[in-house]
Amino acid sequence: MSVSKPRLRCIHPSRCDRTSVMNRAQPTVARLMLLVLLIFMFWQASLTARDRLQSPERSAIDLFFFDVAELPVRIDEPKLEADGKRINITCAVANRQSEELLGFRFLLLVFDVSGKLRTRVSWTERSVLSGFSIKRTRLQPTGIGNLRAGDRLMLGIDEVIGRETIWHATGEEKALRAYVRGNHDVVPEVQTAPNKYDSPPAQLPLIRVRPQN
Repeated sequence: MSVSKPRLRCIHPSRCDRTSVMNRAQPTVARLMLLVLLIFMFWQASLTARDRLQSPERSAIDLFFFDVAELPVRIDEPKLEADGKRINITCAVANRQSEELLGFRFLLLVFDVSGKLRTRVSWTERSVLSGFSIKRTRLQPTGIGNLRAGDRLMLGIDEVIGRETIWHATGEEKALRAYVRGNHDVVPEVQTAPNKYDSPPAQLPLIRVRPQN
C-alpha cells in the first residue's frame, strides 16, 4: 500500500506569487543582459575596424618636414590623411618670396622603427602659389605602401618651379637620411637656374591711337 506524500502549501500566497514571477523573469533578464553585452562588443569592434581603416596607426607614426631655408617654399602642419586605401598628406604651403610658384617636386622617405629605409617616393605637384602667400592643400604621393606603428616619415622638397626661376636642392635625400640618424648638420645645396619653359604671363601690346582730324 503506497502512501502519498503530503503536498506543501504556501502559507503566504502573495509571497509565493512574487517568487514565481521572479523565477520566470530571471531567464528573460539574463537573455536581455547577454543581448546588451553582445551589442556593446559588436559596437566596439566596429569602432576599432573603422579607426584602422581611416587612420592606419597614425598616432604612432611620425611625419616630419625637412625645411631648407634657401628654398622659396616651406610646408606647415603636415598630417597624414587616409582616403580609402590611399594615404594623402594635408598641409599648408607657404611662398616666402615674391615670385609666383608653379609646382614642386617632393621626396618622401619612410623609415621603420629601427631607422632602416623601407620606402622612397618622389612625385610632382603642380600648384600655382602667388608671392608671399600661403594656402592649404592635399599632397597625393603614390606607392607609400602599408604604414606600421613606429614608422618615421621624412618629407622634403627636391625642386621648386617658379615663373622665372627653378630651385633645385642637391643632396636632399642624403640630408633626410642623416637627419634620421641624428646628424642635423647635413644641409642640401640649393642651385638656381632660369625657367626657360614657363614664359611670364602675356602682356597686351600698347596700341597708340591717333587722333582724327
